[in-house]
Amino acid sequence: RFGQGSVPSSVYDALEPLTKLGDKKLYGEVALAAEKIIRDSKVPGFDVRTEELRHQLLDEDLDIDKLAKSATLSAGVDLLTYLFQDENPEVRSLALEAYIRRVYRAHRILDISVEEVDGQMQCRWSFRFADIPESKSVTRYGLLRVVKSSGELDSVLPDILSSFGSNVPKVDFDGPANVLHLVTNDGESHSVEKIEQALATQIKELNMLGIRTVNLCVPIEKKDPLYYSFPQCDGYKEAPLRRNMR
Repeated sequence: RFGQGSVPSSVYDALEPLTKLGDKKLYGEVALAAEKIIRDSKVPGFDVRTEELRHQLLDEDLDIDKLAKSATLSAGVDLLTYLFQDENPEVRSLALEAYIRRVYRAHRILDISVEEVDGQMQCRWSFRFADIPESKSVTRYGLLRVVKSSGELDSVLPDILSSFGSNVPKVDFDGPANVLHLVTNDGESHSVEKIEQALATQIKELNMLGIRTVNLCVPIEKKDPLYYSFPQCDGYKEAPLRRNMR
């Protein structure tokens, strides 16, 4: 995915003829596979792409909303999650904001703020559905918190929900509407069952806050992040069909 290492020219020489095989019924899958290998091998390496993204975020002419909605970021949005723990606090802050603006680009973001809480990054935002007239659209709230590990959710979740609740006003509409995003920085995926157990201990608070979905992201260096969704409609149990979907 992140173009790890170069492919020897001899491999290109062997793959190129496969992309031009004429009989699509017989060789179509082979040709497509060869094209994909060649295409993927030309993607710059993880370190190169991450550094390019850092430079974009630190550009003095940065328009973060424009960057977040840019087509050039479509393949790099997952890379932003690795910058949530960058050594530069400005990069961490801008990476969080760009990530939320990207993931929620189909919505109207009303306001957004990033801060550091107990040594971990946190982002708050409010938003509305863009396809509903403003007069009929309710304001929804989101919180993203970086945590050390999904294995510590049972101990940190109460404070996270308390922080979320301090800024979420009571709203008058049917059903949950708010979202909670959790991002780990240990690069390890703990059992889904343990995560569900941690959420189960806070189910009353989650419902009181009107949290529609709890999303967990586990960045893994030089690989795609893992994504898990725990919707309120399923009692905050994981939705397997939504796994690895932002």
